Amino acid sequence: MTGSKKDRLVIWVKMDDGTGNVRKLMKMHTFWADDDHTWKIAHVPLEVGVKFRYAFQGVQGDPAQSSGGIFIDDISLTETRCHSAVWQIHNFSSVLETSNRSTVLLSPRFYSPEGYGFGLRLLPKSSYTDYTGGYAGLYFYLTSGENDGVLQWPAVNRQATITVMDQDPDIRLRMSSARSLTTDMMETPDGKFFWDNPAKTGTYDAACQCHRGNWKGWRNFIKHFDLHRRNYMKNDDLIIFIDFEDLTPLIKTEVPVSPKE
Repeated sequence: MTGSKKDRLVIWVKMDDGTGNVRKLMKMHTFWADDDHTWKIAHVPLEVGVKFRYAFQGVQGDPAQSSGGIFIDDISLTETRCHSAVWQIHNFSSVLETSNRSTVLLSPRFYSPEGYGFGLRLLPKSSYTDYTGGYAGLYFYLTSGENDGVLQWPAVNRQATITVMDQDPDIRLRMSSARSLTTDMMETPDGKFFWDNPAKTGTYDAACQCHRGNWKGWRNFIKHFDLHRRNYMKNDDLIIFIDFEDLTPLIKTEVPVSPKE
């Protein structure tokens, strides 16, 4: 959105009214304009159990001050849950060109559905290389947060999933790069639990006003060759999804398997 900050984009759903006609209208989400006139990715959950259609409504909030417009690029409708967090890095081609092996980018602090704070550590040019060239490294870490007093520590039996999005307009052709790790009771060399409260194990960072904990991940997360070959950097933006989910319900319902005699 490139107009006034009072402009807005409203997402509506038209549902079956019970007679077979799709005409019952419900507002799902409203996006407001801001001063950042760059492309943004957005997720809107549509919790609908009947036949429906979706519609977009553009509203000019201040006609005298709004000379811009609302631009919508690719739209994908999928039967999946929305991601816990999205890290969008602008001008990533410039980041790659100007980075060296000591360059580190830290994401903002995000929160999981349970309330854990977490973030990502990105190395645009990691120390890993092969015959195709260089790689970007990605690492997951916990942060201290506003809910720490009521959360379980160490934060074990959770799965962190990191996905670098292939932004191909055709969702059937996307080849996003994803990796997962599971937290456990591993310890640091000084005897602390690796996934304990970062206020105990981490380092304070004034940028987020939080403690960033130990990180774990992959120095060879994605090839530079693939970043340029596919649609990972559409509009020169790199988009990374992060999820941090509790695996305890799955563990409790796991069916034991008896060893063969």
